[in-house]
Amino acid sequence: MAVGLTRRALIVAGTAAAAGAAGGAWISFKGTEMALLAYLREMLPGVTIDEASARALIAESTEKKWSFVEQRIAGVAYGVAGVDVPASLDQRFELMARHVLTRFLTESNFFDLDKPAAEPVVCEPVPRQVACSSRFSDFGEPV
Repeated sequence: MAVGLTRRALIVAGTAAAAGAAGGAWISFKGTEMALLAYLREMLPGVTIDEASARALIAESTEKKWSFVEQRIAGVAYGVAGVDVPASLDQRFELMARHVLTRFLTESNFFDLDKPAAEPVVCEPVPRQVACSSRFSDFGEPV
């Protein structure tokens, strides 16, 4: 006896597949986000990090540096093993973690605060449309 697929079975299977794909994408992104947030906390012990601005920076950094597939692979790797293990296996993972840390330090109020542990460090991304986006650049008249 052959089993026939009914319209209802196809709809249920399609819905389940779509929900699984969406859930997998969400989990893989959260893996990257959570691992890189943990990395920031590890590299900046005692510093209070504003999570919303750090999450926005992480999302922007991974979108610009990695393709969609690379983002998903990184999300699963980071989510399962944190930052250290994938970084030891592939240099791209380490470079991303270092890139996020560098951007967080240079695009936040970290260097403006007297005691970064006393106040939250908030990241304010610098517009990338300018030739030099470093907040430490001095474009004044030469001395």
